[in-house]
Amino acid sequence: MAKNTDEKNEKKFIKFPIPPRFILKDLVTKGLIQPFPKQEEDPTTERPAWHKEDRYCEYHQTKGHAINGCGSLRNRIQRLIEDEFYVCPDRVDEIKEEHDINVIFREEVVTLP
Repeated sequence: MAKNTDEKNEKKFIKFPIPPRFILKDLVTKGLIQPFPKQEEDPTTERPAWHKEDRYCEYHQTKGHAINGCGSLRNRIQRLIEDEFYVCPDRVDEIKEEHDINVIFREEVVTLP
């Protein structure tokens, strides 16, 4: 039986060993990626149904969704890994800050196996 073309073209995502927010920090430090420029939000703009005002994405530097669920960031990370530009650390404590980063990361307690 032939597969549905939607199923065949569906992208399979890598399971990252650490949360994307920490990977973003590492990628910024290594100069492999930059967050989107921060933009003023227009309060009169209609928000999509999935928009959550209490969530913030450090990659897009805007409210609306959490960074750990950001599809754009996940795609970008996966592309860098697949193209062999980046090797993802296995643990958060392997990420070293080599220079100052222009992004403020909210503190979050993460329990890793």
